[in-house]
Amino acid sequence: MQLDQACAVIEQGREVAERESRMTPDVREAATAANLWALAAPREVGGEEQSLVELATTFERLGHADPAFSWIAMNSLTLAHTSAKLPAAVRDEVYSIRDAPYGLSGAITYTTARRVAGGLRIDGDWRFVTGSADARWMIANTLIDDETELGVHGVVIPMTDTVVSDTWRDASSMRGTGSNAVRASDLFVPDERVVAPRAPLLLDRPLYRAANLVVLWAPCVSLVTGALRSAIDGTVELVANKRSSGSPARMMHADTWRVQQAVADATAAADCLMSGLVAILEELWSCAEAGEKPSLLLRARWWSLLSASMDVARHHVSELYSRSSSAVYAGANRVERALRDIHAIATTFEQAPVQTLRADAARVLFGGEPQNPAF
Repeated sequence: MQLDQACAVIEQGREVAERESRMTPDVREAATAANLWALAAPREVGGEEQSLVELATTFERLGHADPAFSWIAMNSLTLAHTSAKLPAAVRDEVYSIRDAPYGLSGAITYTTARRVAGGLRIDGDWRFVTGSADARWMIANTLIDDETELGVHGVVIPMTDTVVSDTWRDASSMRGTGSNAVRASDLFVPDERVVAPRAPLLLDRPLYRAANLVVLWAPCVSLVTGALRSAIDGTVELVANKRSSGSPARMMHADTWRVQQAVADATAAADCLMSGLVAILEELWSCAEAGEKPSLLLRARWWSLLSASMDVARHHVSELYSRSSSAVYAGANRVERALRDIHAIATTFEQAPVQTLRADAARVLFGGEPQNPAF
């Protein structure tokens, strides 16, 4: 019931969030009441510790309400998932107040780190930190300037140690995420808040055995599916009672075959995307429960689904936009918002590192071996 109530508030606050470039106080309060900032956080700190399928189901609902809000909640999963490798005292501190999102900067290009006694010294100039307008804590990826410490490390930082700039007002899409630039200079991060690539699990349970990119990006597949469903609903709202000005008989716009095909195909695509996602997540969850590494074939299916889902959802939202008549650009509506947001989300998965995973999936399906260690 709290998720239902939160989704209603999130949808109502979407237009204001777009104007203000951050979520509204009412949305933050409703999300906090539904514990949406701690969906993957451990039970020990009041988190939900949802399974992979539960996360997918939750984010389909959230994506329907507002993809921009969903992006904030989804990125909060990274710190939650990483917290299983943090000492209990750090987990308790980070989740002592669960009334705000947890920021994320995944790009290592925006930060430098050097080893000092007891921790790291960080210089960060993060162009985008999701949810930074409201976050209390963030996690950023970095490389350490030390040949003995190879790999991407996560650093957990209180926002009070950073400077948050008001840069997101110029964004053209996903404005409600409040992803302002964040800076920190010569910031000391103690070892207990630094997570090495191969750090052991201190909480060895199924959710935390699952790969971080599955926990983070499986909800992204479901949230774009939710956005697609929102676009379908929006198309119906726009054209159900609209007559076609280009028809001599002034027939109902909804009676034209191109509109009917677009709605029917989009509905089928959304159903297929969620069914396929749930099927793969159930298999991945079984592996996590058993403490087994997923097979190469299962991982290939997962990476293939992730990449294809972005393309499929974007295609069908674009089709719905083109079939929704002049009403789609005459005023704010679900279809127009879904078009902007879903294209912005999909660009994340067109970057070279993600596309190498897609290529590796094909290599495995052809009987070869992956080349990207993240596969």
